Amino acid sequence: MKSYSAFFAFILSFTACIPPGKLNESLELSKKMTKSQDKLKSELADSLASFKMKERAYQQKLTQLEDSISLVLKACEESERKPDQIAPLNNKPQHIIYFDFDKYSLVDSSFKVLTEVVDFLKRNENFNCVLHGYTDLEGPQEYNLKLSENRVLSSRNYLLSYGISANRITGSYFGKAFVNIGTRDRDANWRNRRVEIFLIKNEK
Repeated sequence: MKSYSAFFAFILSFTACIPPGKLNESLELSKKMTKSQDKLKSELADSLASFKMKERAYQQKLTQLEDSISLVLKACEESERKPDQIAPLNNKPQHIIYFDFDKYSLVDSSFKVLTEVVDFLKRNENFNCVLHGYTDLEGPQEYNLKLSENRVLSSRNYLLSYGISANRITGSYFGKAFVNIGTRDRDANWRNRRVEIFLIKNEK
């Protein structure tokens, strides 16, 4: 207790020697320095959070690019094996059908389009049908690859049910690669949830 009493007595005697104005200035300066330190810490924390967000976004774009390159290479390999059954990726499809979010069942608007495809194929025996399936940007690529495959299969099954021979229908699926519109907005993303339909003339 004596040591504490002596310490407080020293502090009181020391502050008593400081003019009131100087003491107030010192206290104000100390407060300003504390605020400056707090502001600097906050700015550093915000900068670090912003950097981490940008890093995550960069990694996502890098992953998407790697996935797209992988799928392009895969499509090229398939094209070399079956050049008459794979639609070139730079070709424009004759028809497109769209799907609800996270679904692969056909919607009402798809039936009219697929019926037109059936009628064309029945009138033109020298044409084959190629289906390319896609998803929007939500979810992991592995899941989206399966979803886009199922969308292709739904479209294929419809054509088969109306008498189109299986050897005239081929398909590829690309998940969330090659989007029509680069957004994660669920309402705007309907343009990416699609199957593109190519009618390819059989040269043989």
